[in-house]
Amino acid sequence: MEKPIRLRRSTLSVPPIAKDGPEGLHAPTDVLMLDLEDSVPVPEKEEARKRVIAAFKEQDWSGKVRCYRINGMDTPFAYRDIIDIVEAAGDAIDVIVVAKVNDAAEIKAIDYLLTQIEMRMGFQTPIGLEASIETPKGCSRSVR
Repeated sequence: MEKPIRLRRSTLSVPPIAKDGPEGLHAPTDVLMLDLEDSVPVPEKEEARKRVIAAFKEQDWSGKVRCYRINGMDTPFAYRDIIDIVEAAGDAIDVIVVAKVNDAAEIKAIDYLLTQIEMRMGFQTPIGLEASIETPKGCSRSVR
């Protein structure tokens, strides 16, 4: 099934740690990105994942691209950011943003894992992936 075209003129990145849901859900933005990376202290990573799941399942996302940003693949948090959230709320997610991508292999690895979860869970619409290139290494043409 093909995803509908959505405007992406503006993105608001918010931490998912507010107890009453993410701030900015009603802001006039096209994309609301729940950020599990820089905005969440290490001791709060697990609780933040639970709040992302609750936000995707319980909040009204009308007119917004439903998106969250995982921790970098060089951390011990990224795999749980993918598995826990996608298995619980993947049918309510449009895009996963991958933080600090330094190599195309990172996106390929996530794509393999994500495809397996989507097949297992029976999701009809695939979740998109976006690479956030934030370092000189990520910009280098010599990276393979």
